[in-house]
Amino acid sequence: MTKVISFMSQKGGTGKTTLSILTATFLHSIGAGVAVIDADFPQHSFTRTRTKDILDLKEKQGKKQGENLTLVDSQIKPYPVVDATVKEATVALKSMKTSQQLDFILIDIPGTFNVEGIDYLIDSLDLIIVPVELEYKSITAAMETMSMIRSLNPKVSISVVWTKIKRNHKVAERQAYEDYFKSKFNPYIFKYMLLETVRVSQLLNTITPQPESISEFVDEAGTMLLSIEGKTALMN
Repeated sequence: MTKVISFMSQKGGTGKTTLSILTATFLHSIGAGVAVIDADFPQHSFTRTRTKDILDLKEKQGKKQGENLTLVDSQIKPYPVVDATVKEATVALKSMKTSQQLDFILIDIPGTFNVEGIDYLIDSLDLIIVPVELEYKSITAAMETMSMIRSLNPKVSISVVWTKIKRNHKVAERQAYEDYFKSKFNPYIFKYMLLETVRVSQLLNTITPQPESISEFVDEAGTMLLSIEGKTALMN
């Protein structure tokens, strides 16, 4: 079955698009059927990154081989990225799940829930991941995001992943926040953390994967999806 994943935060700059790109590109590189719905209207930062990546690739290939090759000629077949609003994303999602052989669909949504169709979209998700930085505004936004998700769908599974974490961060402070998150919303807290490194942002690409930055997260997310699937089967 196709699994639908979305990184959600009501604060910009927490890393949701970065994580979406890293995850989708890595999954595609290991042979999974992947598609992305860029519902972050009107920014569509995922789509803008994909457009730049293709132009950069063609330019490099043209310089190397003396001609402007098409993407088909290069034998590189990137996963599809579809532009949409949140409302349009629910329609696109149904079509993509039935018309394509996909293992994963990732949906990049805007940094606000005050958009038409968000309630239907949340009902369509298998995994919601809230990225959060270890700073007050981001933590507050994460709490508001989880509260809103719970108000729209009390039963949906929520998870939290720390982003832009410094290696020498205050571990006790982070763990205190994790305990508070669990007491309020009982989310799954990823052991994986996206570290604050310049290299990740510099190499961020929708065609070239960064396995060293994201493979542990993908493994953990896969285990979580299997756990959710098992619980759902027992309930049914």
